[in-house]
Formats: sequence, structure tokens, C-alpha cells
Amino acid sequence: MNLRQAIEQLEYLDIQKKGISADIADIKKELVNNGYTLKAINNLLNYNKDPAKYEQEITETELMINEVKNNG
Repeated sequence: MNLRQAIEQLEYLDIQKKGISADIADIKKELVNNGYTLKAINNLLNYNKDPAKYEQEITETELMINEVKNNG
């Protein structure tokens, strides 16, 4: 691959990346409009990437939610 081809490919990929980023933002906006928080959405995305890392955090959050439900 020569330099010109590489630059053209990088430009094409950059355009695709911008489109994908816009699609992600649109989906997140729709979820927020449906009542989900951006923090919760991002936490779920991160959890799906590395479940073990977020198990403890999710357990603590569930405990807090249950406490609020039971005392509210």
C-alpha cells in the first residue's frame, strides 16, 4: 500500500467512525428519552465489555436500590 492509498483509507475510515459515533449518540439519546440515565447506559456498556470488573459495583448498586425500595 502506498502513502496515497493509506491516506485515502484513513480518511474513509474517519468518515465511517464519525457516522458510527453519531449513531451511538442517537441511540443513547433515545434511551435517555425513554427514562434511562446516561450513567446507567454507560455502566451497562462497560459491564458487557468486562463483567468481572463491574460485578462488585453492580452488587453494591443493587443493594442500595433494594434498600431504597424497602424503606421508601
